[in-house]
Amino acid sequence: MRELEEEWERQRLRGLRLVVRALQLMGAWPPGADAGAGGGGGGGGVRRRLYRAYVAAATALMASYPACALCVLAGTRADIQVTAVLVGVTSSYVGAIFKMFTLCYKRSQVSGLVRAVQREFPRSPLLAGRAQRAVAASAGQHGARLTALFVALCCFSVFNWSLGPIALHLLGGGGGALALCLPWFPDHQPAGAAFRLVYGYQVATLVLVALWVGALDAFLLVLLVYAAGQLRVLNCTLLQMGARSDDGTEGQREKFASNASAMLRECAKHHLEVCRFVQDVEQVAAPALTLQLLVSTFLLCMSAFTATQIPVGSPLLARVVVYMLTGASELLIFCKYCDDVISESERVQQALYGSGWSAQGGAFSRGVLIMLARAQRPLCLRAAHVHPVSLQTFTKVLNASYTVFTLMRQIKD
Repeated sequence: MRELEEEWERQRLRGLRLVVRALQLMGAWPPGADAGAGGGGGGGGVRRRLYRAYVAAATALMASYPACALCVLAGTRADIQVTAVLVGVTSSYVGAIFKMFTLCYKRSQVSGLVRAVQREFPRSPLLAGRAQRAVAASAGQHGARLTALFVALCCFSVFNWSLGPIALHLLGGGGGALALCLPWFPDHQPAGAAFRLVYGYQVATLVLVALWVGALDAFLLVLLVYAAGQLRVLNCTLLQMGARSDDGTEGQREKFASNASAMLRECAKHHLEVCRFVQDVEQVAAPALTLQLLVSTFLLCMSAFTATQIPVGSPLLARVVVYMLTGASELLIFCKYCDDVISESERVQQALYGSGWSAQGGAFSRGVLIMLARAQRPLCLRAAHVHPVSLQTFTKVLNASYTVFTLMRQIKD
């Protein structure tokens, strides 16, 4: 039994450990920080200096791309298609840099969230049964799979935009395959050294932006999965209380009734801790989440407009369409897991109603009413601390993108 509990605990923290390793790789989490990643060790002084140099170089390389893009737009007087490509890609860089800045600026709050996940949660023995531990372990495993999926999705976007065209060019696809830096070279001379240098620079920055976006977004998703998992643990406990109040012998029911009020108090504390955790996540993620919605709206309409201006059969058309679908998929994943937190928090009311309150005394019923009053307001993440993010948000972003897309088509025509 002890070995099984330890395995559940490892599974519960698996998603957190994996995403922290990804954050360390892209420079957002110093090695040795207490984040459940097993970091640390000797040689700290030299290691920290090397890591800071790596972070500084990566940040400078990332920040240079938007500046170069602005210079190109100001100097070449590109048409609306080239402008759409540049602005769409640059918006991804701006979003990644802003998320990185937010994480570093709110490092203490982020560390608090990580410590909250690392704690034995729920800490009360009354709420730490086998079913509850299994639910929490399942959420941790799901977080690990989600992290791997999200980073892989971002890396696929890099291959689609840069590494894939290189392979196509080497296989005889022609210089048109290397259309990523055409705004820098309108006359299109892929054999030149300057063209290849700029293309290599863009590939390096795209790899960095994929790591940044993938790891930072996966970190937020792991926190959302953890919050939804703890709400499932709470709902499981409340429903088990209802089953135990109705089943068993008379003596078992009386024994449970004597502990019911204590269990309900622990459930109320657990619910309050989850509410505070979601509020802390919102405090950290609200600025980045707001920018994510704006960038996604902008990126989708720019990609759709660019796709309509490219001839059918062009290699660039397939890459633009795949890029647009990748961005839409990332936004859909965000909205889906934000919606999961809302759905699980709404189920708390149903679980409270099924907790066997009718078979208990007045004190238990009053406690249920207090929890019901608190649970009537669903937990959610709000963009700009105002607008709740859910699956409905995804449809609104698509509608806004289509509106801007039609406006750009009218301007072009």
